[in-house]
Amino acid sequence: MSWKNYLSSRAAVLNGKGLEEDNIEIIDIDLPPLSENQILVEMVLSSISPYDFLRSRGLYIVPSSHSNLDQNSNSHTHNMDKINGYVAGVEGIGKIVKVGANALTLANGSLELGDYVIPLNFSSYGSWSSLVILNPEYVIPLKGVNFDELKGLVSVGINAMTAYRLLKDIVSISENEYIIQNGLDGEIGQYIVQLAKLKGYRTINVLNDDSDFENLAATLYDFGADVILKESDLKSGSHQEFFDSLNSPIRLALNCVGGISAKLLADHLSYGGTLVTYGDQRGEPISLTSFQYTKKNIRMISYLPTDYFSSHKPEDWISEYSMLLRMLRNGELKPINREFIKMYINENGGDNILECQEFKERLLDAIKIGENAALQFSST
Repeated sequence: MSWKNYLSSRAAVLNGKGLEEDNIEIIDIDLPPLSENQILVEMVLSSISPYDFLRSRGLYIVPSSHSNLDQNSNSHTHNMDKINGYVAGVEGIGKIVKVGANALTLANGSLELGDYVIPLNFSSYGSWSSLVILNPEYVIPLKGVNFDELKGLVSVGINAMTAYRLLKDIVSISENEYIIQNGLDGEIGQYIVQLAKLKGYRTINVLNDDSDFENLAATLYDFGADVILKESDLKSGSHQEFFDSLNSPIRLALNCVGGISAKLLADHLSYGGTLVTYGDQRGEPISLTSFQYTKKNIRMISYLPTDYFSSHKPEDWISEYSMLLRMLRNGELKPINREFIKMYINENGGDNILECQEFKERLLDAIKIGENAALQFSST
């Protein structure tokens, strides 16, 4: 890649609400000197996460340390040295390219130049950038992983962990019980199908009417889905006989769509059931009826990954991540198919990060595809 002197990082900086063209700038950010307790990581892959969209709309926390970035003097797009914004991107995989004198170990293993790593905390940076400075305590090494295998691990940091926590933390589900969920075009929902199958839970999966139903349903059945319906099926009541025939309650509904879709999930919860919202694809308000609240005693809560991270120690994170990585690497969990958008050009025998304008164009292409896309910053 370019930047072999490691003086600056080419990064996507967001300075407005929404992942829109006018709110995104590609800026070369000056990197401070590497401290003796830090590592420099060259980003290799970065997901387009649903939490990137939530963060851009102000619905997911951006630490204050992410603002007031130092812009490289050779690439100013403003008449000022500071940029008021933050580097976008919440998860990805990188490669260690420089090590501080006292940065001897990572979160759960030894540290070596050239190791692939999964950052758990990007500190003042974000994954939509060429280089990041990190605290090694919040980095997981990936030993013995080839590049093709990396592509299947790119979203374990947020999406796979969120799916796992949604099934574990909120309602104690028994084997053979049903859960109901929407948002199956997204990666979290697809991981939920797989994890539920492994735990012996059964899933009712509600697809948007405008989805590619046949292909998506085939993928979900391959992942272990039990029942697949369209949103219009719930609206029409055409499957009420099926719901009436269930021999176990539906106590958990997982929503990342919002609006009427969320209400329809709640309609099929048993008494005392819980509707959990972890995303907001449509940006529409969720309105439950007084009957749902008073007669069915439905509980409605939200969930974000920070709920887990803020209440558990880093060693707990590492243990859970290590388990999910093992499951992905041994085939218990199947990686989600995604399109990788190249953010580099191979020339003069090496990979060079795209110039700012083309970087932005490719990034906008990836954003249009959504969470089934990822950014690829290098070929190795």
